[in-house]
Amino acid sequence: MKRYGFDDRISDFQIMRLLNQIGDVKVDWNHYCAKGDLGEFNLWLYSELGELLQTLIFDIKLEQEYIFEDHQKEQNLYILEFFIDSEIDYGDNIVGAGHTMGAALFNSGQIIKTRANAGENLKGVTCYISGDFMKKTAKGNWDLFQSVISDSGHWVVFESLNLEMEQCLKDIFALQNLSASGKNGFTLAKIIELISHFFVKFYNRKTGLSVSNISEEDKEIMFSIKNDLLRDLTVPPTIKDLSRKYGINDVKLRASFISIFGSSPHQFVMKERLQEARRMVNLTNLNMTEISDMLGFTDSSHFAKQYRKEYGIAPLKERKRKKLF
Repeated sequence: MKRYGFDDRISDFQIMRLLNQIGDVKVDWNHYCAKGDLGEFNLWLYSELGELLQTLIFDIKLEQEYIFEDHQKEQNLYILEFFIDSEIDYGDNIVGAGHTMGAALFNSGQIIKTRANAGENLKGVTCYISGDFMKKTAKGNWDLFQSVISDSGHWVVFESLNLEMEQCLKDIFALQNLSASGKNGFTLAKIIELISHFFVKFYNRKTGLSVSNISEEDKEIMFSIKNDLLRDLTVPPTIKDLSRKYGINDVKLRASFISIFGSSPHQFVMKERLQEARRMVNLTNLNMTEISDMLGFTDSSHFAKQYRKEYGIAPLKERKRKKLF
């Protein structure tokens, strides 16, 4: 089977070399797309911070099995990968949708292999982070991070996505559909926020600030339940449906979900609806009734009431205010 990948620091040259193997390539500023027998590839490169931080955003729809190898040889470089709405096979570990882990941090020098099957999508963000940038980001917690990353051997740290990371990822992809001014700066801000959330979660876990008494098996179930809820925010499964599907009683399901995600399944769905609604209000031209119907609110009045309660401003008023800037 043919393998695809990068063998040097991410750049226009590396992306073009990869996509030329896929099919005809189209480039629009930092957006690269190609379509062929393997599938459809959409990549966005953000390299404005130079060697401190480079980021590749990818949305790939596969028609054939795909093996990607990333071999970064430069010392003092770290590769941080996030996946959303995707399931990725690293060989010994599977991360992404429906699994506990959704992000991975690697040191350079090793070949990072990812595999995905035909018919699947690969969607996520890969950050190439210099040691200098990591040190600036970690600040007072640098000693803890250094004790982990100073290992000269090949290593990987897997981490679950918290809700803040997921919202950052959704915002990043929503921004790629815009042509408005400010898109570049807002995307870079979200990328740095995403990285920061990862390191805060990593720090809390390492220092014992994030402790859970839930078994790994039950954690896997809760992440699968979260994935089921996100699959259709308009008509999400009920607690009874989920309880029956996963063989766990209602009380335990609700309590475990709250312990991991900080809200009940119902509250989680409502918050996700409102956050998705806010993206649509600020980043699309859909009217309020369309947004309300698409996300399963009772009606546009109910939507506006819930939106105002959450964000302190009516949705239409927020849209008009955003257009002033």
